[in-house]
Amino acid sequence: MKLLPQSIAAHAEISPGMELKSVDGIETPDWESVRLALVTKIGDTQTEVEIAPFGSSQKVSKDPGFAPLEL
Repeated sequence: MKLLPQSIAAHAEISPGMELKSVDGIETPDWESVRLALVTKIGDTQTEVEIAPFGSSQKVSKDPGFAPLEL
């Protein structure tokens, strides 16, 4: 897998092979729960996600920078 340089993942320094464990404290055990948790954050200026290397319990908190775009 390749990380796109201007992506949200690149901004938050989330590498390929990482798992998204939670969004603002809401556990995300599967892709559906990730999508539901993230959709509730649309327009928020700050969101915290916890990530970990796949299969690891060691978590790291990140702010992926979901702030609204300036038009």
